[in-house]
Amino acid sequence: MDIRHLEYFAEVAQHLSFTKASHTLHVTQPSISKAIKNLEGELGVPLFYRSSKQLELTDAGKAVLINAKKVLDAFQNLTLELTDLMELKGGEIKIGIPPIVGAAFFSKLISQYKEKFPLIEI
Repeated sequence: MDIRHLEYFAEVAQHLSFTKASHTLHVTQPSISKAIKNLEGELGVPLFYRSSKQLELTDAGKAVLINAKKVLDAFQNLTLELTDLMELKGGEIKIGIPPIVGAAFFSKLISQYKEKFPLIEI
């Protein structure tokens, strides 16, 4: 199972249309259809009732959608957290300060750093 398959599935489920999902995702409709078929094959259950005029989630599809949203949210949060760490927007720094030089010298530097990077914990 690929995260992309879950994204495609969630988008199709939201629009109840492969065509609308393909426009939103900027992916060809056959690619989305193939990904959904692969997902259904992997899970061993149909996710949609397909008719010539309508697309509807099956009970299994509804259950998968609930969990897919959680997975996609967690993936997005992970991506944002890693971006924050890489761009020094968040994280933790541990500093050992020698007692002789001590707090007088480093306190000013630390306070300046905290002003510049408030989300980094020292």
